[in-house]
Amino acid sequence: MSARRAGLNHCCALLPVVLAIGSIETVVAKDASALRLVPFPKQVQLATGSFALNAKLTLEAPAAAAQSLGRSINEELQRAGLPAAEVRHVAGDAQVLRLSATAGTPLPKSTFREKATAENYVLDVTADGIVGAAPAEAGLFYAVQTLRQLIRANREGQALPCLKLQDWPSMTWRGFCDDMTRGPSAKLDTLEEEIDLGAGLKMNLFHYYIEEQFAYPKHPLIGPKDGALTPDELKALVPYATQRHIAILGSQQSFGHFGNILAHKEYAALGENPGVLTPSKEESYKFLDDLYSAQVPLLPFAWFNVLGLAAPSAK
Repeated sequence: MSARRAGLNHCCALLPVVLAIGSIETVVAKDASALRLVPFPKQVQLATGSFALNAKLTLEAPAAAAQSLGRSINEELQRAGLPAAEVRHVAGDAQVLRLSATAGTPLPKSTFREKATAENYVLDVTADGIVGAAPAEAGLFYAVQTLRQLIRANREGQALPCLKLQDWPSMTWRGFCDDMTRGPSAKLDTLEEEIDLGAGLKMNLFHYYIEEQFAYPKHPLIGPKDGALTPDELKALVPYATQRHIAILGSQQSFGHFGNILAHKEYAALGENPGVLTPSKEESYKFLDDLYSAQVPLLPFAWFNVLGLAAPSAK
């Protein structure tokens, strides 16, 4: 196991499922319920026939996302020892893609369930090609994540079984957490890998838990030199997650779990006891404001976690 993957041990809510996906071998499903897909689609039906993945394929996708979606699919094809597909942009606003050996014909129109949201998608695998469609970019991104799982875990040799599926999330927010404090504190590359794993499972909210593991500009004594998330790293992580349709919920432990901060003599006078920030001094609130202001302006998400309670950000 690589050092980067070892750093995921504290992403406890996500890791068991990730390990299950990463360790499985290709299995041919005898019926729809045997398909290895996480989360399992709301509607899926196997059909006769298969689609060959070892042909010279072209991926046609919306211009704005063609390169990122193409890179994601090609990584999975090449992981399976299959040739990468050529990526072509499709004009127009429709969120539809096609992977086939016969590019250039008009893309089919798809229909969605009544009251479909941006995260709904349909995915059809036929002998002639694979078509994914959605009402919005997020749904098309999720269609690609399902296609990647089909390639990785449900191939019939060098082909995919024909099927038709439709899916949408059961919950608005689907989150996972990294406890940065109890470590080892994840570096930016590990956080990005966690985001990739979460996105592959169609999660859309990442929460990091922090007590003192941040490089606070106004209080440089607090963040450990070898394990503090820096403002520049957080700035870089936000667009990385956004491109994968994941919002970042920041946090700062407040009042409780303050022992490592109060251990500095410069802050000891703010302790109600060795582990708790006192609520009876005005200086405590000014201090907390300094800690919050180091993170909140960098996070576009509307909420910020304080002492385990979600509160509106002060923006």
